[in-house]
Amino acid sequence: MTTTPPRLRIATRASAQATAQATHVGQQIAAAMAQAGTPLEVQLVFVETLGDRRQDVPLHSIGGQGVFVKDADKASVIDVAQTLHKLGFDLVATRGTARALKDAGVPVAVVNKVFEGQPNILDMLKNDEIELVINTVVEKRSAIRDSYSIRREALLDRVAYFTTIAGARAAAVGMRGMRGLVAYSLQSLQKRLD
Repeated sequence: MTTTPPRLRIATRASAQATAQATHVGQQIAAAMAQAGTPLEVQLVFVETLGDRRQDVPLHSIGGQGVFVKDADKASVIDVAQTLHKLGFDLVATRGTARALKDAGVPVAVVNKVFEGQPNILDMLKNDEIELVINTVVEKRSAIRDSYSIRREALLDRVAYFTTIAGARAAAVGMRGMRGLVAYSLQSLQKRLD
């Protein structure tokens, strides 16, 4: 029986420079994983940003750098969400991210952003309904304010919190790798050797 190697999806714009950079990064990660004994399939996912669609308007007038990062995060969080779902996590996300996940076939419930009113993600954290938070932020005042309050509450409640897709992916892959592991005490292992 052949097992499929884990897949890393890298979201990138389709420009020559962005594609070359993403390809280079993917090759470096795949080489490092192969050297560690774990083959890895790298897949580029091309995203179209608001800046790509509105080339008649200067980028700074539609929100600057954060515009394409947000789109890229939504595309690249899908494999992380799929892994977490397979591990038994019930997923919640704000509307835009939930739409992207649902479109990819990942079951997810919608929760309000903090500024959208209650119930929201802070309420769920305070009620111990959240075990892990993935929160990447665009440079908007409301998003930064929400992010701070979410980070603070997660810290107070000792909830795992990831601010990058790469960090969340590493955690999900690590959790997946722990399935089926059995913990042994050092004493029991020593008895086997004696």
